[in-house]
Order: sequence, then C-alpha cells, then structure tokens
Amino acid sequence: MAVSGGLALTVMAQSMVPPDWRTFGTDEGLPTLPEFEIALHKATGKLPKAVKLLEDQLIESVRSKY
Repeated sequence: MAVSGGLALTVMAQSMVPPDWRTFGTDEGLPTLPEFEIALHKATGKLPKAVKLLEDQLIESVRSKY
C-alpha cells in the first residue's frame, strides 16, 4: 500500500512493475542492483496433485516474465 500510495520504494523486476507505477534507477541516484536468483523449494517425495499444479503455475509465470 505504501508503494502504491507513493510513500515508499520497493525492488522488483521491471517486468513486474504495474503500469501506473513510476520507476527509479541510477539517474535518480539509486545504486545499480545485482543479479538475482529465484528458487523454488519443495518437499521430497510424491506431492499432491494440487501442489504439483501450483508448482507448474509458478514456474510458468516466472518463465514468462524473464
């Protein structure tokens, strides 16, 4: 809520920034950010179908953004 209201900054991938948000970078005096990694941790063994479907959806969502 603070970011949407213009009261705070957050870090996120450019592809995830809502169209009505303003972006800031080095031109505004902020540092260059390092590369990042996204990891999915899950339990070993057979997963319930709902968990597998959620896993597939999360992976597809991230792949489509990057």
